[in-house]
This record gives sequence, structure tokens and C-alpha cells, in this order.
Amino acid sequence: MTTKGNAIGLLSIKIAKNGEPSQTMSTPFITLDLKSNNLSIGGYNIEPEGLEGAQIDIHEQHIQPGTYFFTEDFRVAGFYTPRMQNSWNGDVGGEITLIEVDLTKKFVRGTAKFKAVSKYDDSYAEVDFNFSLTGAQ
Repeated sequence: MTTKGNAIGLLSIKIAKNGEPSQTMSTPFITLDLKSNNLSIGGYNIEPEGLEGAQIDIHEQHIQPGTYFFTEDFRVAGFYTPRMQNSWNGDVGGEITLIEVDLTKKFVRGTAKFKAVSKYDDSYAEVDFNFSLTGAQ
């Protein structure tokens, strides 16, 4: 169970860079912003050699169980930040599936999967999220 950041619960983020086998990213710092029309979940590892992290977002949509597909305008989106680099955007083939949402308890459970692509070269990462989180009170 993670308690750093503003969320309590379980977050697993697996990253497979450039076709390599996936590795579970360490995420000691977890953020959750859950409102009736917005959701943002992030997991980060902040170390002296740099930040590594991933985030998923759903903006300006009613947050309820279901599948949300990434959009070109980033209303549904995902990002991956490799250590010591700029963020890579998730492509429009990505999706976020919310299995359970409780706005009163600030609880959300679900999955997300997307391919994050570098703007600067041919680098990419397949990103898989599994989460069961409650906003810290």
C-alpha cells in the first residue's frame, strides 16, 4: 500500500520500452484527482538522477464505470516520462477502463493501456496501468 502523494491504495505500472520486456515501475509517489467530470492518476519515482513517471487523465466527461478511448485533443490521455527526458504522449489507440467509481469515497478501480511515443526520435513505451485508489483525506 502506498501513502506518499495524495492517494492510498495499489498502483501497478508496467513499462516496456522499445520492444524490450516489460518492467514494473517503482511508484512511491501516487496522485489521484477524482471529481464528477475529471480524473487524473499519476505514479512517479523521484530520485536524484531524475523523475520517472506515468499519468492518465479523463477531462470534461462524466466519470463513471466504462471504457474511455484516448482522443487527439487530450481530453482522454496518457503520458510517460522516462528518467531525464521530456514526457511522451500516449497515442490515440490507448484506453482507460474504469471498473468501479465512488465519488463520495473518492475511490476508483480500473486499468489503462497505451503506447507512449517520443516526439524527438523513434523511442516508445507500452504502458499498462492497474489501479485501486482512494484519495487521501
